[in-house]
Amino acid sequence: MKTKILSLAIAFMAVSIQAQVTIPMPKSGPAPTVNIGKSNEFKLKNGLTVIVVENHKLPRVSATLTIDNPPFALGTKKGAESLLSEMLGTGTKTKSKDDFNKRIEFLGASVNFWEEGASASSLTKYFNEIFGYMADGALNPNFTEKEFDAVKKRYIEGLKSNEKSVEAAAARVTNLLVYGQNNPFSEYDTPAQIEKITLDDVKNYYNTYYKPNNAYLIVVGDISTSEVKKLAEKNFNNWETGKLTIAAFPKITEVSKTELDIINMPNAVQSVVTVAYPVNLTKNDPDFYAAQVASTILGGDFNSKLNMNLREAHGWTYGARGGVSDSRYIGRFSTNATVRNEVTDSAVVETLKEIKGMTLTKIDKQALEDVKAKFLGNFILTLERPETVANQALTKKTNKLSDNFYADYIKNINAVTVDDVLRVSKKYFRPEQAKIIVTGKTTEIAPGLEKLGFPVTYYDSYGNKIEKPVIEAKTTNVTVTQIADNYLKAIGGADKVKAVKTLLQKGKIETMGMSGDYTAKAAAPNKTVTEFTIMGMTIKQVFDGQKGFMSQAGQKMDLPADMTAPLGKTNSLFVPLSEGYKTAKVDGIVSENGVEYYKVVASDISRTDYYDVKTGLLMKTEQKQKTPQGDVVATTLHKSYKAFDGILIPTEVLAETGPQTIKVTISSAEVNKNVSDADFK
Repeated sequence: MKTKILSLAIAFMAVSIQAQVTIPMPKSGPAPTVNIGKSNEFKLKNGLTVIVVENHKLPRVSATLTIDNPPFALGTKKGAESLLSEMLGTGTKTKSKDDFNKRIEFLGASVNFWEEGASASSLTKYFNEIFGYMADGALNPNFTEKEFDAVKKRYIEGLKSNEKSVEAAAARVTNLLVYGQNNPFSEYDTPAQIEKITLDDVKNYYNTYYKPNNAYLIVVGDISTSEVKKLAEKNFNNWETGKLTIAAFPKITEVSKTELDIINMPNAVQSVVTVAYPVNLTKNDPDFYAAQVASTILGGDFNSKLNMNLREAHGWTYGARGGVSDSRYIGRFSTNATVRNEVTDSAVVETLKEIKGMTLTKIDKQALEDVKAKFLGNFILTLERPETVANQALTKKTNKLSDNFYADYIKNINAVTVDDVLRVSKKYFRPEQAKIIVTGKTTEIAPGLEKLGFPVTYYDSYGNKIEKPVIEAKTTNVTVTQIADNYLKAIGGADKVKAVKTLLQKGKIETMGMSGDYTAKAAAPNKTVTEFTIMGMTIKQVFDGQKGFMSQAGQKMDLPADMTAPLGKTNSLFVPLSEGYKTAKVDGIVSENGVEYYKVVASDISRTDYYDVKTGLLMKTEQKQKTPQGDVVATTLHKSYKAFDGILIPTEVLAETGPQTIKVTISSAEVNKNVSDADFK
């Protein structure tokens, strides 16, 4: 239950509320004539192309530097670009990190960097200075070993915190399965790989690829083209070109027949269902406009066929999307939906049905007109933003599009017919030649998926082939009472444990790269107070045995019923003494990393506990929690037991909920001291 308390508390730090309003679709009218805004362009002597869009409505200017290198695989040096992205902006050869950031903050501006570019935004009166800061950070970075070590450590921690994310694993392995090995679109970072990257690797990447050869500088806002030219020449003229030698990546093999790939995530209570394969579609392709419309109909918005089926008709998901995405390198067809484990196989069947349906029958003409009207409305809205003009100019250059590509966009979308939609659907929607990729708890979803009749391959969360995971559990005659008695004996003896009426624990909490003080108070049978402070923000949760609340920064939120119900039946001091344990059952003996555990399922309090067969200690807890994204399983590891006043207490608690990891380290504990009823009010 501590996991649920902590994860809900962290989530409480950032809550968003969304409202959905259904508005009747307006009737289609004649296609409006739109004027594409004007952009100015010039090139520096080093090849840097500068695109300027003047807009003097507001006294603000923004700039974006984009290095448009072709994609390439990094192999053993994968991760150097990620660490470069983290290191850029941490000071320059003339400005310390603190001075650099403080000045930008003082001017109310923003400057950002990444491995293939930079951006800056400020009020017009400060833009000359801020533009200089962006250029200085991009061209004169100060790469120090100290900063590299700090960035590397932080980045690895971030990767590790994401290892239990079902969505991250799904995206990572899907790219690998669709694009294949040694492909720039399928490479990913791992903690082990990042450990191998050195500061010299980062410097080499920067010196090789951070060049103006394929770079574009876009400036938008309250500034003249002549002013931009002066700024660009002053700050970027000395940026030296380089010689880029980029090897072509292997040819992608298309799918010959549909296959089923299952990515095993043992902690998942939901499955990510994806249907994907590579396609050849560019913006220059005559099929582009019809493919855009067909994709919108299949899975491009709320009213799409996929969403109406999986969400509205069946209630299996919060949203289903899909369609064809174009690329000047290699496009992709992909659908995506996150569904409950028990309906995973059904979701696959319905997804394939909707894809196939697009290839069999023509859509209703009025439905087509409605989709085009909405599609075009969204396009027209984007034209209200001045940066759209600049981005369109950049896209035309990088994709080698005609000058009138965007001017004719509405005309070309409106020219799409029901026959066109059927034609491109037959060409690009190929359920008979697809990869069905399902990421989830294999032991629960595989039986249903295997019945679909497709050849099945199993993978781990990093795309390595594995044998089909099976539950290896031994039967046992040991009862819950015996397991509970062994636990009480192991931590100090039943009499001594039952004499404990209150417990006060203090220590440190770490999560999302932050740390702070942690305090927990508990009183028999089920009262709890958890309080911690991170970055000056104090978060507190109280449960008085019947009801509870959470508070943060003066805001207070009552605990939901689905949380207070199990709390009320859970002993806050020692779980086996819980009322909810009276109906618990032993689900055999399971092995993990060579250690055997008794598995105790306490459905009444929504938890499963694992007790070490040899020591009797509680080592792991799994608890199902409801979240806005659906049910998730929170896993808590109880480690490093130490004696306090004769009672063994875990001093290291690792709580994992999806990608979120919380670590609590207990430094002191007091039994039957300094806890009163007033603490729980």
